[in-house]
Amino acid sequence: MEPMTNMEALAFSCGEFHYEGKHYVMLEKPFTYTAKDIFPYYTANAVCEQDACDEDGYRPVYTIRWIVTNEDQLAYIAALMEKDKAKAFEIFQETGVNEDTIDCNYDHPDHILETEFKYNVDQLRQRYNWQ
Repeated sequence: MEPMTNMEALAFSCGEFHYEGKHYVMLEKPFTYTAKDIFPYYTANAVCEQDACDEDGYRPVYTIRWIVTNEDQLAYIAALMEKDKAKAFEIFQETGVNEDTIDCNYDHPDHILETEFKYNVDQLRQRYNWQ
């Protein structure tokens, strides 16, 4: 059995999705972001497999955002924002959602924004000492 490519290993570890005919591989697991007067969303950085690498193997990094639509997650976040830990714990006990819950349709992000950063997927094998 052949070992996974670096891109396959990254997709296996962090996730992947397709959007408008392009294949995106996340550089980390999405996390929930919320703040006062901001509608909660999930966010992650990703690379697009179809993007060409520069001469050093780097490709553009994108910030991806998915809006939180799960009603239980929204109620949990609202309780946390109101500093009502008892209500948040009750919601967690009933539904299992917490600040680490990710429940979104990955193939329908709210937006994809190219950043100024670049990422070299092949350097992962060296960093994590993959065989």
